[in-house]
Amino acid sequence: TAIKMDCVSMWDQLVLSTPVSRDDVVYSKYLSFLFMGMLGSLVGCVVTLCMSLFYESLKLETILQYSIMGVASVILSGSVILPCALLLPVEKSELMMVVSYIFSSAMLSSILEKLINLTEHLFLCALLLLGPCAVMYLVSCYISILLYRKKEFTS
Repeated sequence: TAIKMDCVSMWDQLVLSTPVSRDDVVYSKYLSFLFMGMLGSLVGCVVTLCMSLFYESLKLETILQYSIMGVASVILSGSVILPCALLLPVEKSELMMVVSYIFSSAMLSSILEKLINLTEHLFLCALLLLGPCAVMYLVSCYISILLYRKKEFTS
């Protein structure tokens, strides 16, 4: 993973020897995670849309519903993974990555089933899922910045 590669290459020590602030390092991690997650979600949505051309049982509303859930899952799991990567050793942060993906997907699925019939209310679904996840992601970024400012790096 990227977390492991950063540790092996001692990337944090290297980047801190440049004129880049610690805050910018954290922002770059959060932005790249978000970009890669959204790219993966977009690819998954496009592939599913292509499959729906051949399978009549796949409806556009269902595809959009699961795409929204996928994006929310990426954002929610990133809120857990990125601070863990700053606090924990590589092995534990990778374990947290797996756990956070499973937990966020399960949690979002159970929330979706209990809230409303989402195929009829996609905009409401997006607001209810993506809004709180985005707030958690921003709070996580702020916490990570505070942690990274105080982190000591040893060679």
